[in-house]
Amino acid sequence: MNELQADRVLKAVVDGVVDYKVIAVRAEMDPVELVKYAEVIDRAIQLMRGFYKYAHENMEPAGLPPPPNPYLDKSKGIEEQAPEYFAFECVQRNNMTQEKAVWTCGQLGLDADAAAVALENVAMPWRVSNGWKTYVQLSAEGKYVLMNKPPVKLKRHIDRILGELIG
Repeated sequence: MNELQADRVLKAVVDGVVDYKVIAVRAEMDPVELVKYAEVIDRAIQLMRGFYKYAHENMEPAGLPPPPNPYLDKSKGIEEQAPEYFAFECVQRNNMTQEKAVWTCGQLGLDADAAAVALENVAMPWRVSNGWKTYVQLSAEGKYVLMNKPPVKLKRHIDRILGELIG
């Protein structure tokens, strides 16, 4: 499994997905490939169930007013901001799907590929470009839900699980 697939598998599990078919679709993988990693994925699913039941520290949708954009670099102009700045501006709005968010980022000046990567970076707190600043959950309906805080308690566990999936 490559790093991008591992990121997407773990993102699906952190979002609360437990069905292997749905995980495979979200990771753009063949479900048969996931069977090789069943033990690691099952442990990750159990970890997330326990986290959401006992340790989530009241992690909930951010609501209104939206939190300040952590990707804003005040020393730069709007045209020079990182792509994650625009992606965050998109996902903080209600009822944003992947397609609508990419389109909105395009209206803000990003091309579709850069917008898709930026959206993933904003959604996955373990990515280097995110740095555990934000977590965006993808709901069962396919809509982005900005959470009020990332699951920092899981940092060590997520790093270990990613290592097991990749290597």
